[in-house]
Amino acid sequence: PGSAPPPLPPSSRRWPPTPPPPRSTWPPVSSST
Repeated sequence: PGSAPPPLPPSSRRWPPTPPPPRSTWPPVSSST
C-alpha cells in the first residue's frame, strides 16, 4: 500500500516513554516562609 505512512524512527518510538521530571518538587519552593 503506497498510502501507508512510513515507519516511525527509533527515536520517536522509544519505549517506555520517559516521564517529565517533577518540577513542583524541585527546586523546593519556600512558600511557607
